[in-house]
Formats: sequence, structure tokens, C-alpha cells
Amino acid sequence: MPYTKLGALAVLEHGGDHTAAAKALAAAGFGQRATALRPVPDHPTADDLAGLIAPTADGALPVPPAPRPQLHVVDEPAPEQVADRVATPDQDNTALLFVDAHADTVRYATGRGRWLTWTGHHWSVDDRELVREHARTLVRRLPGGEGWETYRKKALSARGVTDVLRLAQSDQRIVVAAKELDARPYELNTPAGIVDLRTGTLSQPDPAALHTRTTTVAPDFDASHPCGTGSSPTRSPATPT
Repeated sequence: MPYTKLGALAVLEHGGDHTAAAKALAAAGFGQRATALRPVPDHPTADDLAGLIAPTADGALPVPPAPRPQLHVVDEPAPEQVADRVATPDQDNTALLFVDAHADTVRYATGRGRWLTWTGHHWSVDDRELVREHARTLVRRLPGGEGWETYRKKALSARGVTDVLRLAQSDQRIVVAAKELDARPYELNTPAGIVDLRTGTLSQPDPAALHTRTTTVAPDFDASHPCGTGSSPTRSPATPT
């Protein structure tokens, strides 16, 4: 890697200390103290370097360095969402079609290695293998024609269904990390919705909350409390020992 003149001076005379080298140059009359910051040009010219680098023996300024490549920050593309995806006889396409059709009702929990299905108020582990049945139903509905019957027969086999779902489980539209599940300690999930334990308010069931746990009954805010009647529970006298 080539050295600048300042870099070479720092290495040869000042043990690699660029600050000490710059101070030595300033003491020798090179350069000038900056009084205000100015924007750095994208493509520096010899005029931009005037007063910053000592001239050569013939009075000419060194050739300015080539412009550095610009760093462009590229936003990560959103997960693919296709309204009318064209079906093709291959497993990758079938996996995409599966997620297109069920992105609102299935999730794959990485770390746990389990499929989850939406019950209407919470995510439930797919012990009944509904996800596999959804995949089989999708394959049966694929179009016919040349090449399709052979592919359909292969995709409907046990291994074929597994392969399609194995591809689908990495689709970022349905992937959730295990640590994201049940990660809201101040929410109580119920069949009627989510109770905020800080405010006591009830909101609609929300798939985005990623609750897998739920109470067995819904809250009844109008029910009377057994301890709210004003009477004290009867206490039995202590039994002598």
C-alpha cells in the first residue's frame, strides 16, 4: 500500500505518529491553520490541496489521490409479496405459493423447530399437522398440463410435502424467533382479547403480539367479586395442640 508524504515522514522520522509529523511540518512553515471547516469535495483537485501538502522541488503540487468509492446504504428489501404469483412445477415455487396463501395463519418458530397455527386468539403448536394438510391441499389444486402430473405426484409424496415445507419455513414472512414468543410480560392473553395488566384495558386478539399462551376463560368486567360484598369470611378458631 503506497504511503503519502505525510505518512512516510511519520514512519521514518516520528515512529508512525502522524500528529507529531504534522506538528513538525507546521513548525517548518508548511500548511496553514484552519479557521473554518469546509465541505470535503467528492473529487478533490490540486486547488483543494493547496496549502495542505508541501510543493515538490519544481513547485508543482502532487497529483491528487483518486476519489474513494462511495458507500451506499441499501435498505434490506421487504419480504416478497406477490398478489398473483404464476405457478410453476418446482418445489421453490410451491413453497412460495404456500406462504402466499397462509402467511396470516401460520408461523415457523426457529429454535423450537415447530410450526404454529393461528386459532383466532393465540398461536398454537401444530400438533395436528394442519400445516402439512394445507400444503397437500395446495398441491392438489395446482394447474394441470404438460409436466404437472409428474410433479404433482412427486410433491404429494410424504417426502415431497416435507421438502416443500422445509423451503417454506425459511420464508421471512412467517419466521419468528423463539425469543419473540410470549415476550410481553404486561399482557394477559385471553379468548376475548389481550388485557393490559398496567391499565386494565382489553384489546382485540393480535397475531403480531405472538402470544402462544392463553387463559381458558374470557374476563368479565361486570362480574361481582366474592370479596366485594362487605362481609368478611368466617374464620374457624384455632385448633388447640
